[in-house]
Amino acid sequence: MKKLFLAAVLTVATAIGGYHYHNANKSQNLSEIAKTNIEALADLTPGSSETGPGKIVDCAGWGTGSRKECLCENEHPCIATQCQ
Repeated sequence: MKKLFLAAVLTVATAIGGYHYHNANKSQNLSEIAKTNIEALADLTPGSSETGPGKIVDCAGWGTGSRKECLCENEHPCIATQCQ
């Protein structure tokens, strides 16, 4: 009798857990920043305009830092940066 009761309790607990898991993952609303990140990652696919290798270039002016230029010589993604 105890084993049957324990099996029934475990079955109900598993069903409730599965129901809550399903409802929690049923609809995922993405935030605007998540959508922006997905679009940015999609732009890094081979064949995009920003490809490597990258080259570090000094910015004009004293103490302005450097930036990265993409040379577009191969298919590897490259992320250009601005002067800092």
